[in-house]
Amino acid sequence: MPDSKSALEDEGYLVSSMGMNYIHIPVPFDSPELSHLMAFSRAMDAFSGEKVWVHCALNYRASAFLYLYNRLTNNKTKEEAESYLFPDWEPNETWSAFISRCEVDLL
Repeated sequence: MPDSKSALEDEGYLVSSMGMNYIHIPVPFDSPELSHLMAFSRAMDAFSGEKVWVHCALNYRASAFLYLYNRLTNNKTKEEAESYLFPDWEPNETWSAFISRCEVDLL
């Protein structure tokens, strides 16, 4: 989030000035929404077939979205998609519920 202690000031400008596209999807850690996942999916689809750098401060949100994107869009099995989850992260109650809800509602 832009107001995070670990946020990089002028991140969008810095990335864009290096010739890369920059898409910022702010996702509050304690309240991910389906609209955030849909924005992420649209961005990933827009750059299909290209290298894409996806990140967040701790890579938890990014890995959850990559997991869901690969489950929902690339039709990966749960086991295949789990390789996109950050290995040291055990999703908390909020993120476990969000992931489950997306899988149930969208699969």
